[in-house]
Amino acid sequence: MAGMKLWNRTGERHQHADADSPSEETGSVMQVERIRPPKSLVFGRHLAFSIDDDSVQMAASLHRGSRATLLNVNKTYISRTLQTDAERSQFIQQTIAEYVATYGGHKREISVTVAGPDTVFRTARVPDTRSRLLRAASVYEAKKQLPFPITDCWLDFRPVGRITTSEGKQKKVAILAATRRLINEKLAPFHELGLSVTNVYHAQDVLGQLLRGLPGFDQGSSYALINVQGHRTEIAYYHGTDLVFLHVTSIGSSFLANRTDPTVYEYFAESLATEIQNSLDYYSGQYSAHFSNRVFVYGDLAYSDDLINLLSDRFGFTFCRFPAETLTTLRMKHDADEGSLSVCLPVVAASSNQTALANLLPEPQKHARRQQRINRYGTAALIVLALAGLGYWLGSLTELRTAQAGLHDLQRQVEEFKSREVFATYTLLKTKIARDQAFVAKAQENPSYLGLNLKELSRITPADVRLISIAYGLAHGEQDLQVSGVVTTRKSPPEIVLAEFVENMKASPFYTDVTIQKHIKRVTDAGFEMDFHLSMRAVI
Repeated sequence: MAGMKLWNRTGERHQHADADSPSEETGSVMQVERIRPPKSLVFGRHLAFSIDDDSVQMAASLHRGSRATLLNVNKTYISRTLQTDAERSQFIQQTIAEYVATYGGHKREISVTVAGPDTVFRTARVPDTRSRLLRAASVYEAKKQLPFPITDCWLDFRPVGRITTSEGKQKKVAILAATRRLINEKLAPFHELGLSVTNVYHAQDVLGQLLRGLPGFDQGSSYALINVQGHRTEIAYYHGTDLVFLHVTSIGSSFLANRTDPTVYEYFAESLATEIQNSLDYYSGQYSAHFSNRVFVYGDLAYSDDLINLLSDRFGFTFCRFPAETLTTLRMKHDADEGSLSVCLPVVAASSNQTALANLLPEPQKHARRQQRINRYGTAALIVLALAGLGYWLGSLTELRTAQAGLHDLQRQVEEFKSREVFATYTLLKTKIARDQAFVAKAQENPSYLGLNLKELSRITPADVRLISIAYGLAHGEQDLQVSGVVTTRKSPPEIVLAEFVENMKASPFYTDVTIQKHIKRVTDAGFEMDFHLSMRAVI
């Protein structure tokens, strides 16, 4: 096993590919575009808890938009003197309640991490479609891949990649699930305390988000994390920040309980190395990527130099404690215990997480959370509308008061003006002007209809037209106005002049229904003459 690395036989590094990617033999060209989880702006305190058989891990962070500051990390071990489940449950509840009272604040969110054999991680390809159909396709794939019935678990998914081939587009989704028994067991202490849990993260899924803060982090490289717990060991492989493979073995640190023999310790390291090698062989057979040649150890044995050295001696790459204190994306309060970071890494990742990951919270509680969020947003919208209405009303009230003050000032000025001598002079002049206007109105002669008619005819009659007679009231039918005349012209035809005269009369508001009754054209020494007779209805 010595000197094993993820390199091919020619010494060239493989490009990342999925286990279900088409092989090179098919000749299919595939492009994989990574989909990053969306950012979520969080404000207030965010507490995270991880409960296992031996301890309660706790972490608290303060979120201000895109910034998160780690306030505290703590791990409380459950005493072996607590024999019954009731005693253990009471101790766990008391530990959680004290931590929430100390670091919860007024506005808080609570997350719980789960891991182990009752959880599962799978990836699947589904059609690139809308979110509702994407969920249906993911559930369909989950039914085929999960090792337990889908009715016995809570699951969620998130898109992690967009795959483009010659056959079309697909999405790669990460499916995470946990048995309902496990979820109910982890949430029971919070329900008993009346605390609302916001998220249930898969521990290895949320841990991947911490990798981005490692010095020299490369999204195209692979990373491995190992957590040796009391009764199991969790081995996780990541491509960048995305979890790609997870292996859980039953070998745990309880194997070393009350045993100080170095041979036993070496046997434990050898057994653990065998499990790591098996998972690494499977991983390297399914995925080929530029491996960082470092395996990070976290949990209780992160500070066990003997174990780390024994494992490093059996592989060609380095085992080391996860350097949580060097994370560039993690801000820590000055009095936070850096020594507890690598031991309590899952809750550190959960409390400082600011991305939307798969949430294994039971669906009824998710629905209740969504309803609370809608109600909260609706209440905020109503408050904003009420404040806007109040502001508009206050503005209008201010304008009204200003207008009333201006009116009052104007009335005061008018009263002052009325008391002056100039107002008396103004009243006399106004009376005289009104009297003179009344006299002019009575003395003014109103123009007669005939006078207006003659003025209109003189305005619209062309120069070549001479009117001979105008008769009113001698019409037949409704055409009560008769006009006779002569058109005398030398250059243009008299018909054109007569047509122009008729159009002028039609356009005038004084006449309607203008009709040519007769016209007679003759040639004279002066040119042409045309006698005409028009009838129309006069508009009175």
